[in-house]
Amino acid sequence: MARTLRNILLLFLAALSLYGCSGLKSRVQDIVVTSVTVDSFSLKGLRNIETTLALTVDNPAMSFTLTGIEGTLFYKGSDFVVFTADDLTVKGKSVAKYPLDAHASLVEGVSLAGVLGLLATYNLSSFTVSVKAKAKAKGLSKIISLDKVPVKDLI
Repeated sequence: MARTLRNILLLFLAALSLYGCSGLKSRVQDIVVTSVTVDSFSLKGLRNIETTLALTVDNPAMSFTLTGIEGTLFYKGSDFVVFTADDLTVKGKSVAKYPLDAHASLVEGVSLAGVLGLLATYNLSSFTVSVKAKAKAKGLSKIISLDKVPVKDLI
């Protein structure tokens, strides 16, 4: 689950680069997440997960903030997990480490036993993800939305 959240964040930062202003676009496209580690991971009951990821971001462009990060992980087209992540502010023209708190919940009808059963027949091509967030930079903002992107394309 933490690996999936990490990959979704990587996809988001890549999508942010596609929306750069024309004069800044080349620097925005150079934003790279150089490492992602799980600082903490905990189950909250049988349906919820809380995790803190440590992201190292190399950002040669301006500062930006991602807010309202939310999404859904789908398994064979059906809702599987919903997730949110706290706001993330990345400093401009720096390489720095940032904590990112994320929260995920199994949707109604999906049980922990069902998830464990999937591990035995795990097939990455069966998963897609939809994500939405607002990217803010220099007083401008843009909603970034990705719809049912195959998870295998993120790894």
